[in-house]
Amino acid sequence: MKTARALMALCAVCAVLCVVLVLLSLLPPKWTAVSLLPPIAPFPQAAMPQGDIAVNTADMSELMLLPGVGPVTAAEIQRQRAIQLFFYPEDLLIIRGIALKKLENMRPFISVP
Repeated sequence: MKTARALMALCAVCAVLCVVLVLLSLLPPKWTAVSLLPPIAPFPQAAMPQGDIAVNTADMSELMLLPGVGPVTAAEIQRQRAIQLFFYPEDLLIIRGIALKKLENMRPFISVP
């Protein structure tokens, strides 16, 4: 008897879930969960500032004049620009050791094409 009641309760729950799913499938696409999220703003591409140090041509000693850049980070910048030049200051974020805070400190002193 208890098993039959438990089975009937389970069937009732399944029936309710099926009704909910059917009703959700009838909603217009604009009511999806993704559409309820706020729009994602693109990463701001700042105007290319003209600073003293051109990161695409500077040697190791010039790169180390930038705030927060030591020999390891300068070498990493040189290694990365040998693969691909930097076109925006934000391109430096791919360098390990350069995060947003350090980039903002460096921004007044760097130039990119």
